[in-house]
Formats: sequence, structure tokens, C-alpha cells
Amino acid sequence: MAGSSDHYRHLARNLETRVAEMDRQPPDPTTRRLALVAAACALGRPEPMRAALNIALSLGLSPERLREAILQTYLFAGYPRAINALAALAALLPPQKPSPALDLEADRGREREWLDRGQALCRRVYGKAYPRLLDSMAGLSPDLGRWMILEGYGKVLSRPGLDPVTRELAAVAALAVLRVPPQLGAHLRGCLQMGASEEMLRGILALAALLVPEEAAGHRRLLERVLERRR
Repeated sequence: MAGSSDHYRHLARNLETRVAEMDRQPPDPTTRRLALVAAACALGRPEPMRAALNIALSLGLSPERLREAILQTYLFAGYPRAINALAALAALLPPQKPSPALDLEADRGREREWLDRGQALCRRVYGKAYPRLLDSMAGLSPDLGRWMILEGYGKVLSRPGLDPVTRELAAVAALAVLRVPPQLGAHLRGCLQMGASEEMLRGILALAALLVPEEAAGHRRLLERVLERRR
């Protein structure tokens, strides 16, 4: 455990320089830093998380956009890591006025809207594979399939605050860190379907490799398979 902590402290100290070296290549520096925050959130280690947030804030990214990148990552990495990342962000910002009481009724009646938005976005991401996705989820778990459309694509990934391509690239960064090749492959295809370039995807995977260098070769092979199937 001590060795692992030393590794992440060393990584955090060098992260800003490594990220800046990538800024001559796609994606743009803002998208790269949003993806870095998503990846660090998914990784769940405090040192890289603080470093990623400081790097993003130093470029002038707004706390609102950083919150969006973190918030969507709960779909992939869970509530605990999203909560910890939001707390890390709050610790780096000036003290805020006390928040109003949590309104548990704020989203009442929005299920139809989320369902419509979710179906529309998921169709865009998966293209011709969308019916197969629904069939697959129906066989695995109809409940999870409905939640994926309603909550994942409708309530979260269709939110304003970040454009759909940026959200997909941030999802790729998070999934690359989480070591889930089937889902990473699906979102690599989704990025291409949404208009992201091969160069953008290579840049995001190189960014994730700063956090999980042992996965870099596997990520490159996976991307090549995805690209080959589109040719």
C-alpha cells in the first residue's frame, strides 16, 4: 500500500507537465482537462484527483463544467468516487454560501422527458447497433436496460453543461481507467459515431495511460480493432 501511495504522489507531481506536453495534439486543452478530471475521478485516488482539478482550474475551467465531468462519472465509477471527487473540488474553491435545503421534489414528473432524451442520445451514440443493445440488455436485465436509457442517457448524459462529444470523450477516459474493455470499446465506437476523430481518441487514451500506464498497450489494440471494423 505504501508503494502504491508513493507512486500516485509521484504521478501527481509530474501530471501537469505531462498533460501540457500533449496539448499540441487533439483534443483541445479544455476537453483534455475535463477528460482528465473524469479519469481521475474514476481512478479514485486523492493525489491524482487533486492534481487533475488544479490543472483544470489553472486553465480557467469553471467549477460548473468540472462538476458536470465528475457528476456523469458516477454512471461508470459509482456514487462514492463521484462524491469524493466533488468534495475534492469543493476543497479547492473559495468558501461558498450555505446551500439551500435539498429539494427532493425538484425532478418530479420529468421521467417522460428523460426517456425521450435518453432514447434519442443512445440512438446517436450506438447508431445501427442501438436495437442490438436493447435486445442484449433485455436478456441481461430489463431493469438495468431501462435505467441505462432513462437515467444514464436521459437524465445524466443529456444534461446541458457539456456537449455530447465532450461527454463521450470523458466517458472513454473514465472507462479506460476502470479496465472494462467491452464498455470502453462501445464508447470508443460511440465517440466515432458522434463525430470525434481518431486523433481525439488516441489523445484521450494517451491521457488515461498517464494514470494507468500498464493498460496503454491494451487500449491501443482495442482502438485499432474498433477502427478496423469501421473501415
